[in-house]
Amino acid sequence: MTVGMEINEALDESFRAAFVLTGSIETAEGVVADAIGALAPDLPVNALLGETVRSAFRHGIQLSKGPASSSILPLELRALSLLSPISRYCFVALILLRLDIAVCSEILTLSKKEVEEALYGALLKLPGAIEFLRRTESMVGLRADEVLDSRLLQIPFLTRTS
Repeated sequence: MTVGMEINEALDESFRAAFVLTGSIETAEGVVADAIGALAPDLPVNALLGETVRSAFRHGIQLSKGPASSSILPLELRALSLLSPISRYCFVALILLRLDIAVCSEILTLSKKEVEEALYGALLKLPGAIEFLRRTESMVGLRADEVLDSRLLQIPFLTRTS
């Protein structure tokens, strides 16, 4: 693989990760640009992915809300917006991006135990979030993020910690 192909692949993967984390194409572009700017010139191309997650987390970027938010993502990925930010970041980093738990822990400045607990919480809550979106969309006939506002995201089964 040529260097140019490696760079393109790293940019594509980083953008997809940023889009799933932020739910916005514009915000994802900004996150990737920030990650590129934060990388040292001597770091390998594959470091961009970790820096992208770090950049989104460092700036406390939340998922966009409203009709334009994550409009092209499948329902299962849109359901991530109903998880707490830490659970969402851990799920995306460990499951979707297949980052090592030590790397995720360092990026998110959490202990390995905190990362494991957040991932466990995400795995427990995600099926309920998916079902909630399915029901909401079928009842209303619209995508759930077109009708939900931030007050409705405080659903008890999604916020319960036990």
